[in-house]
Amino acid sequence: MTRSNGNAGRHDLSRVPEPIGGFPAVPTSKHNTARELKPVAVDDVYADERAGYVKRRVRALARIDLLDKERRDGSISEASYLVGREIEKVFEHMTRVSGGGQWCEGDRLDPATQAEVAALLGIERAHAVNAFLGWLVRHVGQRDTKLLWIVLGMRLSFRTAAASFGRQGVRGLRYTVDRFRDALSVLAEVKAAHGRAAR
Repeated sequence: MTRSNGNAGRHDLSRVPEPIGGFPAVPTSKHNTARELKPVAVDDVYADERAGYVKRRVRALARIDLLDKERRDGSISEASYLVGREIEKVFEHMTRVSGGGQWCEGDRLDPATQAEVAALLGIERAHAVNAFLGWLVRHVGQRDTKLLWIVLGMRLSFRTAAASFGRQGVRGLRYTVDRFRDALSVLAEVKAAHGRAAR
């Protein structure tokens, strides 16, 4: 039985057993190809430590995105991968439109009060996002923050990011990819040195 390693990421498949019955069949789709779906290591959801089962990790199929591909190829470290996920989460909050103020929410607040609460929550989220963007610019600069926004926020390709910086061709693409990896690495080092209080 494989014990869970707290430091192991989802792409560390060493010492994680293959599923006994194989992976389940997936529906036919252009998004369910061998290029898009890869095995990853996850914690066993059925393991119950109270019943005497040891917490273990198993393999499962997951859809792989850009950060997963970079981590799987060994181009970025686990810490850089986790920082990239956090950046993605903040960028998602930047683009999300609140559904507050809908007439069918079912609560008993006065509509004016509800609008004020939604506005306050939006302002609070905007302050948090601005603080995070300030932290990014302080540690990697404006250009690399823009690069992170293009790749992780807008989910555009490295080729498009390179073209937006005026760097076409193979050398420009390689330069842009290296800047992206370096930016994630710098942010991972900053978080390791200062912890969560860095923001």
